[in-house]
Amino acid sequence: MRLRYTIHLTDASQIPLAKPLQGEVVADLAPEDKKWQPRVNAEIELPTGLVKGQAALLIELEDQVAVTRTSIRSELPLAGPVVADDAPLAAANFHFLRQEEDAPPLNPPTYPAGETVWARFSIIGFARAESNRYAISYGLETFGADGVSLFRQEVAAEHQGDSAYPRRYLPSVLSLQLTKDLAKGEYLIRLHVLDTISGKRASSEHRFTVE
Repeated sequence: MRLRYTIHLTDASQIPLAKPLQGEVVADLAPEDKKWQPRVNAEIELPTGLVKGQAALLIELEDQVAVTRTSIRSELPLAGPVVADDAPLAAANFHFLRQEEDAPPLNPPTYPAGETVWARFSIIGFARAESNRYAISYGLETFGADGVSLFRQEVAAEHQGDSAYPRRYLPSVLSLQLTKDLAKGEYLIRLHVLDTISGKRASSEHRFTVE
């Protein structure tokens, strides 16, 4: 017996999630082995940055003795955030946190003076160049209740890189140290995102309170 198999795993857009996995099963069978069925254990490492959707698993088999072929296809659910294919450049799912590693968002977002404001968000809708290269930066400006700018940072962080599988979102985090003499009231963070590849910009506003 000589069987050759190829395993393909693609996303809903038919983009490969990994390189095809190939292998062979070779065995000499006795007459009493006619009901024996070979088993193959295969592992495929998924790329980072997957979004919620369905993956297609395609297994192709070739019997090299009988010179016949067959295939089977099934779907697998993919976990991840929901990101539309035509999503515009944005800081999505923005939420304030008490600490950097906190999971539940603060609701409402309130901080004592002197503490650090933490926030998480995902940058979506950015362009990709050759080799799925991306180049994103973001900055922020903070305003008091009277609308006066208190702090400005043109470039707070940058995301640059490439990947075999196209990234659809970039997890991001920002922090802002509050001074101990900061007056109580509502404050605003204006977040600016720049996609260097496309030249597009996006901004959003997010409010928190000092108590």
